[in-house]
Amino acid sequence: DATVVSMLTGDFLSPYLLSSVDRGAGMMHALGRIPLDYLTWGNHEADIDHKYVCRHVRNFPGKWINSNMLDHDAMDAQQEYDVVELTSPDGKNKRKVGMCAVLSDDPALYSHFKAPGAFGG
Repeated sequence: DATVVSMLTGDFLSPYLLSSVDRGAGMMHALGRIPLDYLTWGNHEADIDHKYVCRHVRNFPGKWINSNMLDHDAMDAQQEYDVVELTSPDGKNKRKVGMCAVLSDDPALYSHFKAPGAFGG
């Protein structure tokens, strides 16, 4: 049996048209019903009012990884990191995989990209 680890790496609450109306409730409802192991922050999660995002963090049934915003209001429902141990199909090899997630608020991070920008403007 193969082990599959699933991680969604941010920007799932916004830009998403319905989230502008329901503050991310529909997306979080959907994410809570698929086999998703981990969520991480993206810069667009800040597009939703912070109190609603904190509610989503606390209600997510999987693990929410946050490695560098440790003073976050909902850190009680997040993990700084996680380690997953995987075994090869024949059982002879084991590997540990570290899961972490970092977010930067430095606008200069993408300044070296020529117009229209890192992601097309």
